[in-house]
Amino acid sequence: MSPSRRFALFAAIILVAVGSALSWFLDRAASDQLLPIVEHQSVGLSRTLASTLRRDISQFLNDARTMDAQGLRNDPHTEAFRTALRIHLVGLPIVKVKIVNARGLTAFSTDRAQIGEDKSADAGFQRALAGGIATELTFRKQFIAFDDIIIDRHLLLSYVSVKDFAGRIDGVFEIYQDVTDLLDTLNRSRQVRLAVIFGALALVYLALLLLRRRT
Repeated sequence: MSPSRRFALFAAIILVAVGSALSWFLDRAASDQLLPIVEHQSVGLSRTLASTLRRDISQFLNDARTMDAQGLRNDPHTEAFRTALRIHLVGLPIVKVKIVNARGLTAFSTDRAQIGEDKSADAGFQRALAGGIATELTFRKQFIAFDDIIIDRHLLLSYVSVKDFAGRIDGVFEIYQDVTDLLDTLNRSRQVRLAVIFGALALVYLALLLLRRRT
């Protein structure tokens, strides 16, 4: 291989490596800055809803002590609360809400089929029950959101402890927020950054080749 070709190959490898590293760094920086903000907002929203709906949440937690899963599903209060919750969530990207008692029993869910499920082994539930805050980013091919089925969605789960009127933790409030649009925006920004970075490096590469030919 001639010295000119070795130089061209070496320069190309170096510039591609630099471009890839720079792109990774900028992508990581954007995600590290934006996702914690979204998680903080989601947790804040969870706490606000839990506080606003404190009386209804307490009712479900009390009912879960005496009713089985079928009784909770058929309780008129369940459907009434579900309807009221939809009004509270108009305009918000919240697609599911759950109320789980301290034993891990799902006392309420906007998906009626999940009422009565055992969440005691869920890491997010355990952390919230201990007084911490937990979030989890997940992707679902299909997801039941109230009465609709949504497809290919990125969801942010937030777990927040619920306290009784004496200040004791007696359950966990769990919400699912649709963050697909946010991640799509991040992906589009990533594509623009890639185009700019490698476009600029391509110009640098051409300039290096021209300088090499002149020397």
